[in-house]
Amino acid sequence: MTTDKLPKDKITYVELAEVINDIKNIVIQKPDYVYPKGGPDCDMCFDFPLGQDFDLEDCGLHTSEEGGCRYFDNSNHSVCLIGTYFESKGWTTPDMFGVDEMWEIEDENVDEVLDKIQASTGFSFGIEVRDFLTQTQSRQDTYNTWKDSFNNSLPIYLKDESVV
Repeated sequence: MTTDKLPKDKITYVELAEVINDIKNIVIQKPDYVYPKGGPDCDMCFDFPLGQDFDLEDCGLHTSEEGGCRYFDNSNHSVCLIGTYFESKGWTTPDMFGVDEMWEIEDENVDEVLDKIQASTGFSFGIEVRDFLTQTQSRQDTYNTWKDSFNNSLPIYLKDESVV
């Protein structure tokens, strides 16, 4: 885990209940949304010149020809569930992630991206938050609906928070 640069009184600990509430509010807006598959199933992935290596600028949804969810598209708008959560919190600029360009966070897992946010801001994420966000993202990346991704990632003691 990344060491916080800020004194403890300047750190905001992100609570699991708040994260669940925030993600739930996002899921309620698009409960049946399924992140699109990459490769031949994505018009954008194959809308680049033949013989050219795949580049993140070639597709605003995927990190490679085979797929791979992106947090933000080429215009820095959220495209996946966790990217939408980041956008809802205002975490949409390179400095929030400690990078020069937003594409630098693409193809990194949620835990690595949370490390970047934690190292660059006053926000800190505990194990329960990290596990919940990682599981939710993983389920979305395997073509589950946002509702199923959310509901199936909730800890047992918080199942009453499920989206119906």
